[in-house]
Amino acid sequence: MRKLAAALRQPPQPGAVDVNVGSDENLLQQLTRIRKLPRAAAQRIVALRPFSSRTDLITRVNASMEKQNRLGPSFILQFCVDGLLLCNGTFDLPPFYSVCTRSF
Repeated sequence: MRKLAAALRQPPQPGAVDVNVGSDENLLQQLTRIRKLPRAAAQRIVALRPFSSRTDLITRVNASMEKQNRLGPSFILQFCVDGLLLCNGTFDLPPFYSVCTRSF
């Protein structure tokens, strides 16, 4: 639990996957490129988004996952939750978001 908390305090890695942006198909394709990410976890990420934070992502994805498919500290730095792509194609950041250090 300490490792997860420490990972959540660190900024995402450069090139982190923003799980709140893009189509379901596009996101699933990006997630499959993350080494050793369980397919079940990738599918849950797509199904449960949007996420308000990486903590929200971990909590909601792991809530009903079997232990071997849960997301741990090794994955958290590979995700970013910068914003939401609205239906009209504009980029929006809800007021409760804490912005990652990823540039666009």
